[in-house]
Amino acid sequence: MKTRFWALLLGALAVLSCEKTAVMEVPVPEVQAEPDPWTVIPMKAKFQPGEPSTVVASFAPETRSHIEMNEAGNHASVVWSPNDQFILYADTGYYSIYTTTTGGADAEFSGYGYLGSYSFLYGIYPYKNWWKGTVTYGDETYSPVIEVKIPEEQVATVGSVAEGVNISFVTPESTSDHFSFHNLLSLVKFQLSGSLVSQVKSVTFKGTSDVAGDYFVYVTKDGPELLSSVQFQDTQRSRTVTLSGTFEADKDYYIALAPCQQAGFQMIFANEDGSETSTFTSTMNLAFPRSQILDFGTLDLGNAFTDAQEPSYDPVAYNTASNLPAGAKPVTIAVLPDGYTAGEMAQYEMDAYAGLNALFSTEPYKSYRNYFNVWIFKVASNESGANITDGNGNITTARDCYFGSYWGASSYNDMDVLNENKVYNYVKENCPDIKNGIHTIYEVPILLLINDGRYGGRAHSWSDGRTFCQVPMTDRALSWSYPSQQAKDKKATQSSSNTVDTPSAEIEALGHNSGDWRNVLVHEFGGHSIARLGDEYWYQSSDPTTYSISSHNWDVPFDLNISASYSYTPWDYLLKTNHGSLDSGEVRDDLVTTDPNYGRIGVFQGADVSMFNRWRSEKISCMIDNRFYFSTLQRYLIVERIMKLAGVIANNRFTRLSWDDFFLHDVTTDPVRDQVNSSVKGVSDRIPPREVPMLPPPDLREQ
Repeated sequence: MKTRFWALLLGALAVLSCEKTAVMEVPVPEVQAEPDPWTVIPMKAKFQPGEPSTVVASFAPETRSHIEMNEAGNHASVVWSPNDQFILYADTGYYSIYTTTTGGADAEFSGYGYLGSYSFLYGIYPYKNWWKGTVTYGDETYSPVIEVKIPEEQVATVGSVAEGVNISFVTPESTSDHFSFHNLLSLVKFQLSGSLVSQVKSVTFKGTSDVAGDYFVYVTKDGPELLSSVQFQDTQRSRTVTLSGTFEADKDYYIALAPCQQAGFQMIFANEDGSETSTFTSTMNLAFPRSQILDFGTLDLGNAFTDAQEPSYDPVAYNTASNLPAGAKPVTIAVLPDGYTAGEMAQYEMDAYAGLNALFSTEPYKSYRNYFNVWIFKVASNESGANITDGNGNITTARDCYFGSYWGASSYNDMDVLNENKVYNYVKENCPDIKNGIHTIYEVPILLLINDGRYGGRAHSWSDGRTFCQVPMTDRALSWSYPSQQAKDKKATQSSSNTVDTPSAEIEALGHNSGDWRNVLVHEFGGHSIARLGDEYWYQSSDPTTYSISSHNWDVPFDLNISASYSYTPWDYLLKTNHGSLDSGEVRDDLVTTDPNYGRIGVFQGADVSMFNRWRSEKISCMIDNRFYFSTLQRYLIVERIMKLAGVIANNRFTRLSWDDFFLHDVTTDPVRDQVNSSVKGVSDRIPPREVPMLPPPDLREQ
């Protein structure tokens, strides 16, 4: 029986746009080498000859070995190809190999092997010697785990995916079942049109997160789960998949990807001379779920290769201020690239949009987005990547990047640029809002995106208000842990006897944050550079050399979210009082009545990388584990900073924003604790990504 496959139509032209149209002095602790908490135990698959057996298998409607169209071209059947093979494993480790000689929609497969007395079965198409093992994480063991390789290079096949690319799974009850296979991957479908289609030799999908390479699949009785965040030191992943071959106009082509969420992507076309054009770019968040086809429709190449020209270096306005209060001016921020070559400008713009989308999806930046002018500037480096140092600022591997970004191969404390004035001068000379007299360089935070896959990130801020922040495009999933030890109570004195292990119940209630380089961007740029917030995480061995926080009194204050006193904090307004003194650091009843989430406010010891003699206002926030959540006090300080830069209130350290005005538009949601993040279908988050250390505190300099 023929089965009809279906596609999830997304109106691709609504999400794709032509590239030529714009889319869009603190103690420094020693950073340890990144831990690798996973233990891998290989399992040897067992083959033992057994009696020949026969099974009948088909594909679920959304799955395919290959696709055959009827003569009218309006119906597609999903069929097996002759000589297709799959491997059937038992949880005992034994396996059988099955082959069909005829193919077809419901094909008969002959197998030979021994399965033993099994509890459950799982089959994988196509047949390969898949790597098998178990993964342990903490006290949990996951078995069996299969390593699958999603190819970065695929062959263009009219109307179908390349042979053996579309990895599929089945979990039958027994060999007497009718085997119905389901996709592990996601498919992108497209057609090409225009007179230049015959010149195309490759089409590359490039995303903001991984789409191919080494992945691990945890197999359960209910089916497979792709452990996309699990990566080891030698795991190879790629943000690109290239489809190569000969292309015809108005024919269907498919690219197979790992199920994923992309904050942006490009479709890059190359001809036989190696000339490339990135005609289509998307800068919106888009899910690529397992077992679904995203139809991008027809992509018209126009005169892509014949109109080859230098990329535009005009600034791109990501966001323009609107509906400002009378007398207010825009708040301006600038984005610069480092380590992006001329041929990578489209990638840089996509990355910039991805990072800025994350920032302006986080409160209160989301609610106050209309206050911002955001400029994406383009300047090319001669080489991709950034300089590598010995961890002490001495360059060991040089890269010819425009602003000279550098940091250690396995540490981040020395992260900086070779000449900071080059960063500031570029913005002064090119930012329209500075040239037009709306702002000075002291009022424009600068984000420096670095085209380098190493982990890192740091903000550099001066007492006069100048700031720039470096964020590299770390090429893997990240997670950060809550400190494992803490002060015994809110007023514990500095002593080892006053430290306790953080209760597991507390850690569970706070939630575990996982993410990527965009979380680093929101912490470093949104927290440190724009809002001038201090870090609120702490180390057991690091304590302040002074009880005062001098940066509170800078011309442009810093660290106002941190208190050097338990009894008198910058957020006293939010706490109960009793005859003029604080009452146990508890939040005011009227606030909790308005929103229970305000009950998270209090006085908690530990901040500014110190366990003692520093206090913060909430247990967890972006300034601890990089979650997309700023505490109530942090949100207040962000809004106050916005109002000062906009000229709504005086821009000096003595003028404060009205708390009543702040509460009018405040949003308290923490996405980690208050809602379940919807994951891409087929992708499991049961094992968090490998944890990385917190990045060093901001580089603070008095001017």
